[in-house]
Amino acid sequence: MKFFYTFIFLLTVFIPLSAKEAFGFGRDVPWQKAAPKGKFSVSKDNILALDGKTAGMDIDTKLLQNPEKGITLMAVLKVAKFPYLTSEDKYHDAIFCRRHQLIMGIDFDRFYVNFHNGQKWFAPLLVNVKLNDNQFHSFAMTAERIRVESQGDDHLAVRMYFDGKLVLERNIPNVKVADSTGELNIGYSSSFGKVWNLGGEIIDVRGYNKVLSVNDIED
Repeated sequence: MKFFYTFIFLLTVFIPLSAKEAFGFGRDVPWQKAAPKGKFSVSKDNILALDGKTAGMDIDTKLLQNPEKGITLMAVLKVAKFPYLTSEDKYHDAIFCRRHQLIMGIDFDRFYVNFHNGQKWFAPLLVNVKLNDNQFHSFAMTAERIRVESQGDDHLAVRMYFDGKLVLERNIPNVKVADSTGELNIGYSSSFGKVWNLGGEIIDVRGYNKVLSVNDIED
């Protein structure tokens, strides 16, 4: 019963229902529509379990615009340190990744976000979070390029949220996020190899072609 109320809480206060989605799976859309691949299972409650070695999904890159134009990525999940995983496998988990453009995930139990400019990853953002409690947690990231020519201001505004709370806000000056023709990976990374496959369970993933406000995301 405790899990049930936690589940409802995460879906009602963390994931807004009114904003127009670029994509969404899990809450009210069967995971099968995302065409998972590799070793996975879907419970009767529509929770997706990934093996941390082979499983993942790909979303048409056209559904999510360049982060510079404003995006929000959100997920509710629980990570698992399966005994068959190597130490590298256990501590690198991609939630979202688009080749040579962006990654959002978990790196050594830290919430991790980074962006690519076409030549290199330029913005490693890391936040220590509590993950080893066998509980579901919510992750969110917003990004948008802000330009005010009259003030000489040009920066990528990034916010990271954990369990509905703002945990990092960073303005990265004078950068450009590369366009990408690659698909949006969910639960793995085509950029970093199999050590970044996510092991655990996912309740819900969402993407928006707009920056949701702090009030939209915070409880």
